[in-house]
Amino acid sequence: MKICIPILQQNGFDSPISSHFGQASGFALIDEETNTLSFLLNSGTHHGGTKTPAELIAEAGANVVLCGGLGVKAVHLFEQYGIHVYNQASGTVAEVLKAYKAGQLPEATDATACQHHAH
Repeated sequence: MKICIPILQQNGFDSPISSHFGQASGFALIDEETNTLSFLLNSGTHHGGTKTPAELIAEAGANVVLCGGLGVKAVHLFEQYGIHVYNQASGTVAEVLKAYKAGQLPEATDATACQHHAH
């Protein structure tokens, strides 16, 4: 399984997560089978690209996204790709992974998404 976490800057497992999903500078990708960490530049539409961050993350093979918050539109896009999203995360990549594995992050829904990002 591959887990994706939006980040502000690359600093390994100490990378701080981005609280605004679509404007993250990049994404940490954790492959649980190989226990490897890699990074994907966010070249999505907020950064002048032609694809949504959801498309980039799906193409990278992620099954799960862990984030602080995201809009309803993003929740729906991830649902279309079969990617599960968990929100209300904060801290570093390592802290977010620990919270997820402990079952402390709720799955994102229309009710828990940022309503002001429903565009």
